[in-house]
Amino acid sequence: METILVVSLFVLLLLLLVVRMPIGFAMMFIGFAGYILLLGWDVALRIIPRMLFDQSARYGFIILPLFILSGACVLRAGLARGAFEFAQRCFGHLRGGMALATVGACAMFGACTGSSIVTSLTVGRISIPEMKRYGVSDTLTTGTIAAAGTLGMLIPPSGMLVLYGLLTELSIIKLFIAGLIPGIISAAIYMVGIHIYARIKPESAGERVPRFTWKERLNAAHRTWGIFALFFTIVGGIYIGVFTVTEAAGAGAVVAFLMLMTKADRWNNIRGSFYEGARTTAALFFMLLGAIVFSNFIRMSGVAVDISEAILAWPLGPTGTLIVILLLFVPLGMIMDPLSMMLLTMPVVLPVIVALGHDPIWFGIILIKLCELANITPPIGLHAFVIKGIAPPGVQIESIFKGCSMFVVMDALTIVLLVAYPGIVMWLPSTIN
Repeated sequence: METILVVSLFVLLLLLLVVRMPIGFAMMFIGFAGYILLLGWDVALRIIPRMLFDQSARYGFIILPLFILSGACVLRAGLARGAFEFAQRCFGHLRGGMALATVGACAMFGACTGSSIVTSLTVGRISIPEMKRYGVSDTLTTGTIAAAGTLGMLIPPSGMLVLYGLLTELSIIKLFIAGLIPGIISAAIYMVGIHIYARIKPESAGERVPRFTWKERLNAAHRTWGIFALFFTIVGGIYIGVFTVTEAAGAGAVVAFLMLMTKADRWNNIRGSFYEGARTTAALFFMLLGAIVFSNFIRMSGVAVDISEAILAWPLGPTGTLIVILLLFVPLGMIMDPLSMMLLTMPVVLPVIVALGHDPIWFGIILIKLCELANITPPIGLHAFVIKGIAPPGVQIESIFKGCSMFVVMDALTIVLLVAYPGIVMWLPSTIN
């Protein structure tokens, strides 16, 4: 009976998402309906308000608004241009140099904002005119920006890693540290792939920038001090044990705020940053609370245990079962946005991963990498549609997805590497207590 009820409500949830109901509202509604059907009105009305209050009052939840505020301040502090100019002076003289500079700028800027969409939009508005000036094809330009922006999901401090940690009650400190090396490897694989592509199709890669001297590079590096100050405050402070993750979030917000104080029109920028931070926090909190109600309903129904036992009974072994689960995420990511995919699957998938003997922190990094892949995969491909809004006139969405295609292959290669060698993810977290 419970299985039929859960399946019916899950189908209803998917229908609500198809008609574009916000996922937070949809999951809250379905979770509330499930509690009513299983326990009755009276019990549901007593349990759910208390659950929402207890969860929203958790001390650890303050991490999310602080990182969001930090990202909003960084966005208005103008750090993206300094990052792009520095990356251009370092990589512009190589084959495919302008695309390489875009990847480098996205990696640096993503380490400040923790948001992939903000990274793509901000760096894209700077790099698109420059890439066009040097003759880079529209396909390579838009594909590079769409894919490189996703690095903001993996390189700490990442908003998606914070959400994963809050949902699973895992150590956000270890998740941040675990994402560092895979994030660097992802950026390096993108750069190698672009360089190879530029050798095969030099006409698409455009002209190379004249080589800059080391003095000129150091001058450009001086304009990226804010990025490195914020990164080392948060990630460095966490790693050496100066801050807890909550304290690091607060320290990062203070550093980002002080950056705004050095800019012209500081008060309008500060007011705008707080407004954007509050609006984004409210939206994410509602999604998170909706996911918690839905997850608790799934756990209470017992269906998650039944599904987990059925999956564990597959005669594939831990590695084979893991590969099948990861492959199932690929079509799911093609029809859902990454955040919805993560929120919906965690109640069922994570217990299976733990039961198979895999580390949930390692799986979290793999999952975020799958979310990156989903962001550039048609037909949903959120980043492709975001870039369409800032692309040169006449660039069609098909051309952007074509540009993303080689990055899909590179993301798949990175996932295979992380699955085959878990130590890439787990070595750095193992060095902290």
